[in-house]
Amino acid sequence: MPDWKECVEWAALLAAESGGRKALRRRWEGLRSLAAEAASKIPPKDIEALLGKPLKALNPEHNDLKALVAYAVGKGIIKDTGSLRAALDADMQADPLYFLAAHSGKTFGEKYAPLIASFWLVSEEDGWIKKKSSDFYDVGWLPSLDFHGPESA
Repeated sequence: MPDWKECVEWAALLAAESGGRKALRRRWEGLRSLAAEAASKIPPKDIEALLGKPLKALNPEHNDLKALVAYAVGKGIIKDTGSLRAALDADMQADPLYFLAAHSGKTFGEKYAPLIASFWLVSEEDGWIKKKSSDFYDVGWLPSLDFHGPESA
């Protein structure tokens, strides 16, 4: 069975392929911390020469901070070569469904809610039905008849 990380990666890929509003920005706490460590050891003029903009203008959504940290790791300024990957993974876990903000509630209800639920919550015998969009919920879940919940144990 796929795990949560695989679910999020799969759903983010689907979201990236569709249009919509501008995506919610992630916090990037781990990446920002590593970039601050790198910036404390690299002169500001060198950062601007390297990335074409001053430190305050670097944007994690445009991969600027990743580039700064990768440069620092490559130059040995940051010794832990796995720190960038660890920070990015931690940031993904902190904001795993950030991509959903790029879509309306209607799109979420009609497209992503059923996909996420079917990926994560359904056993092989369960089924899904699409209801009228005027219904409060657009999707109905039909649990299999052999479901045994905690009350039957």
